[in-house]
Amino acid sequence: MSYKSIFLLFLIGCLTGSYGYGQAPENDDYTGAVTLTVNPGYTANHVIAGTTVGATQSAQAACDAGRNDDDVWYKFVATKASHIVRLANIVGVVGETGSPQRIMEVFKGLENQPNERIACADGTESLLTGLTIGETYFVRIYARFAWGGVVTRINFNICILSPPNPPANDEYTGAVTLTPNPGYNCTNTVSGTTDGATMSPQAACDAGRNDDDVWYKFTATRVSHIVRLSAITGVYGETGSPQRIMEVFKGLENQPDERIACADGTESLLTGLTIGETYFVRIYARFAWDGAVTRISFNICILSPPNPPANDEYTGAVTLTPNPDYNCTNTVSGTTDGATKSPQEACVVGSNDDDVWYKFTATRVSHIVRLSAITGVYGETGSPQRIMEVFKGLENQPDE
Repeated sequence: MSYKSIFLLFLIGCLTGSYGYGQAPENDDYTGAVTLTVNPGYTANHVIAGTTVGATQSAQAACDAGRNDDDVWYKFVATKASHIVRLANIVGVVGETGSPQRIMEVFKGLENQPNERIACADGTESLLTGLTIGETYFVRIYARFAWGGVVTRINFNICILSPPNPPANDEYTGAVTLTPNPGYNCTNTVSGTTDGATMSPQAACDAGRNDDDVWYKFTATRVSHIVRLSAITGVYGETGSPQRIMEVFKGLENQPDERIACADGTESLLTGLTIGETYFVRIYARFAWDGAVTRISFNICILSPPNPPANDEYTGAVTLTPNPDYNCTNTVSGTTDGATKSPQEACVVGSNDDDVWYKFTATRVSHIVRLSAITGVYGETGSPQRIMEVFKGLENQPDE
């Protein structure tokens, strides 16, 4: 045999072989799916090591079409209505080794074969809800090509975890009643958790992240209230500084009807409320940065700012008398406590939720507006930030 023939055979081997990928694993198709033992809680005692090395494409359509050229299969029997499929120790062994991308799909089982896809995730975990206890579910794992189109194969660990049963306020029909506090002291406080909660059908402002929403409700005793979360702790997933969303809905016929607030902080200021009406609050945790499921515990309470001051709108603007020099003799004390947002556009959009108004008649072509003795009475007390805007007056209203 000539050297040219040997080279040709070597080239064909490189093109048609699999770079030494080896024999296909036994779970290359669903018929050889490896059985996973469900862990009864969040502790991963039952874990199986897997690989996509040597695997080939299965016939079932993939959610990331064409990328499942190395899919492998697992199956488990549901012991709860909710489970989490977790991948860990993901290592690229061919192609992308730094942070290999992967897809995890979950199918309902029918006559011991995958029948209907119920989940597709590119993170490290997939939360499954609405499962039927005793039924079999199939899990398909595959690696995506690297960014340059390079074929990638991975090793990993896989397990099935079991969240607790949903809390009583998993849906708005079981919303926990909150009693508004008469001031800023959080005396009437309720502890809560999103652990075990599932996704409610009401559209979320952070769509798809509300897979663990829980519900509260309160009856307004003032035109303004503050919903406050405190003692926020991650109980599963992200524990350092877990992100969360707080939504507030108007109530109609004792159900959430219209969203009036969406906040990702620890507080949400509500204004323009109707005294005596019911409002619903929905709380949920966001996924961690790597797509891992996150669950939190927290305290929640409703606070009551004072009634709006007389100069809450420009129509009640307090008159200031200009001083003839740099001495602040003619001084007026003021507060933003209890104030609400005015309709005039603000230079720092959205920050004017507590604006108050003053007015003066110019006695010179130049004036200085000075603030002093600035003290935080709620929230930031150390060095509270503030904004001062000045408008020209036209027909006795702010114009420019």
